[in-house]
Amino acid sequence: MDIGIFSCIFEHFLLSKQPITKKMNEPITIVLIDDDPINIFLAKTVMQRVATNPTFYTFTEAKAGVEFISNTISVLLETNPLIFLLLDIDMPDLDGWQFLEEFEKLEMKHKNKLPIFMLSSSTLPSDKERALKNRFVTDYIEKPITYEKAKLLFDQVIEKKKTHS
Repeated sequence: MDIGIFSCIFEHFLLSKQPITKKMNEPITIVLIDDDPINIFLAKTVMQRVATNPTFYTFTEAKAGVEFISNTISVLLETNPLIFLLLDIDMPDLDGWQFLEEFEKLEMKHKNKLPIFMLSSSTLPSDKERALKNRFVTDYIEKPITYEKAKLLFDQVIEKKKTHS
């Protein structure tokens, strides 16, 4: 399906029915790692409904996401404390579980300040349990991400910021 047509359908059927509430106005940065460009598009579109002008860093390959975090995330955490990561589980080059293993190996002083949300189409209870057992994972979100899920996610990010300040 052409992404332009998909965009119109998504806007009309999924977003037009959502209540418009006050957007979060604090600057926020979202790192999104997912091998599917349509899922990236959907997540970005929904997040833009919740936050005012979020900054996105998107990666379709998890290895590139690891490199970005390794080289850039400490600076971003210092300049913009509202930052989080949406991480797909099922990816070809490096899956979400392998990404978490690589993340754990990174030498970063503020690693625990980066909320990581596993974003997956898997409905297996074992995937959710495994994700929530990881000390770096804040929550597990089933695809597709919706306006309601995004609002809850932002609330968790703000709460985590308060507890780590």
